[in-house]
Amino acid sequence: MALKSSYETTVCRTFSQPNQSKLQQALKEALIGSPLAQRTFGVLPIGDASAVFVSGMDPEDNTIPPFVHPYLIENFKGKQYLISDIRPFKGTLSLYPDEAEFEKTVRNASEYALVKNRAALELFWVAGERTKIRSQLSFAGSVFGSWIAQSVTKVFALDFHDQLRVTALAMYYFHLLFDDGSVLTDRALEVAAIHTINVTKLEAAEVYALFETMPEIHDANDFCEAVKLKLENVRLAEFNLAMLLTLIRNTWYGNNAKDVIATALEYPPAWIAIVYAAMTEKTYKNSPVYKLIEIQAKRSRNVEEFRLNYEGFLRRVMALETIDQPLVFKDFDDV
Repeated sequence: MALKSSYETTVCRTFSQPNQSKLQQALKEALIGSPLAQRTFGVLPIGDASAVFVSGMDPEDNTIPPFVHPYLIENFKGKQYLISDIRPFKGTLSLYPDEAEFEKTVRNASEYALVKNRAALELFWVAGERTKIRSQLSFAGSVFGSWIAQSVTKVFALDFHDQLRVTALAMYYFHLLFDDGSVLTDRALEVAAIHTINVTKLEAAEVYALFETMPEIHDANDFCEAVKLKLENVRLAEFNLAMLLTLIRNTWYGNNAKDVIATALEYPPAWIAIVYAAMTEKTYKNSPVYKLIEIQAKRSRNVEEFRLNYEGFLRRVMALETIDQPLVFKDFDDV
């Protein structure tokens, strides 16, 4: 059920669809009639796919409605454009600065870094490197499972074993978000099972029994139904996507946080970018997502590998300052 862009997620289809045609038309006109196609802010293209940014640096930008997520325009004059809106971060008083001045005077550097780093990762997704993203950034899947399970467990008062089973189901679902099918099979199922066993410490027989009998999942609604089906717990009778969105909406903060975290439920690049931002930006150290990362870091050896691999992706398409110091996770009381 791998999606091409954030705007294919359930939340964006439901709430943003009426405005998407207007936005797409405005972006196409800007690609033709303004410097937008050259506004890369140092992000290199991958094949025929380019990341570009609406920055407010050009008069034509005023005709483009504001938008939250990177917007994908396919097969436009032989190219693909992944377009992000960075106008909220324009800090310079100059009416039409150059890119260097924009970045030197950027407002809210942490959130700007999240937007730009997310766009870079999504560029690899668009360019067909989903499998590499999944395998090299698997730590984000471990955090995803914990994120869903803890959100659900607290409200529905599930016991520890059911919490582990929700974690397992969430990790299955996370792996499915990289797959073109509606169920995991063969090698994809095996990879998901091994990852889940390592994280949850559930017996292999139980994990395979869960995974090999999973119903088809096409979106987050189906995932919620699968959780109810597999747990057979009467406490989850009222569990659905609306409830899940309510549970996760305060786990992240910042510009358009509720929109971004809801999209991350179905679109891995958004979630992985959040995990990286929480891990590396002090701004997010009090977020619930950071605390989940901290817990997983104590159980896993690949947290540092995740950061290095993410930065490896970034370095392939843009200049990136080296972070020499290893990650240090403080106790909750110190955060």
